[in-house]
Amino acid sequence: MKNIFYTIILSFLFSSVCLADRELSIKEIEILAEQGEPWAQSALRLEKTEILAEQGDADAQYMLGELYYIGTEIYPHQDYKEAAKWYRLSAEQGNAEAQYNLAVMYLEGKGVKKDAKEAIKFFELASKQGHKDAPFYLGLYYYNDYQEQDYEEAVKWFRLGANRGDVMSLNQLAMLYYEGSGVMKSYEKAAELYLRGAEQNNPKSQMNLALLYLEGKGVIQDFVIGYMWLNISMRSHGEEKFYVMIRERHSKKMTPEQITKAQELARQCIESNYKDCG
Repeated sequence: MKNIFYTIILSFLFSSVCLADRELSIKEIEILAEQGEPWAQSALRLEKTEILAEQGDADAQYMLGELYYIGTEIYPHQDYKEAAKWYRLSAEQGNAEAQYNLAVMYLEGKGVKKDAKEAIKFFELASKQGHKDAPFYLGLYYYNDYQEQDYEEAVKWFRLGANRGDVMSLNQLAMLYYEGSGVMKSYEKAAELYLRGAEQNNPKSQMNLALLYLEGKGVIQDFVIGYMWLNISMRSHGEEKFYVMIRERHSKKMTPEQITKAQELARQCIESNYKDCG
């Protein structure tokens, strides 16, 4: 691997030191770091990370993968292939974050050839170690994949993600109860789960819960509460045509007093951090 440390050093020019015609020694960098030069401190940290990664330290390999994936002001350039290489080395040693990130790269085809099977393999490895977000992608795979579509398997993974606190999994699980896909259809259970997501400020859960209240599915029909959640959700969705259409359609069924009440409840709900929502 090309030595990242010295590549970085040559990429900086400072008023006190000209680095264009030579490389600084590690000792010189250490002195500058002790003097408080941020670039020198960062360079030393990176050099240590590189050394540890080359020696097989899984955490350092993960960090090096992060630096290549994201790119920073002290880094030569973003390099997805190098990121995948270091994530893989770390993932093979059981680093859950590296397994998850490598899975996402396989899913998106960044630095590696797009491969859903490889993505699923690493998502499963990360999930087995308790990674919060990995079950969501496994659920999506079994929900959407036309060859291996398995709603019951999707339910299993979304439920696991929801139990770990992932609000996206929670929203998807609610949708499956609404559809009756992989579970017995239950608007009541869907409403319960959407409420949990709405109280975590998830705009999709808020919108779906609003629709249930406006249509009286799984809950007692309540235009004021429904309109309240609609207003809260639209803080994130903005004035998108679809949501504006829903608001206009349902506002025609409401009195001005009901609309005012819903707006007041929305403010109250937000100010209470979703603990007092009507």
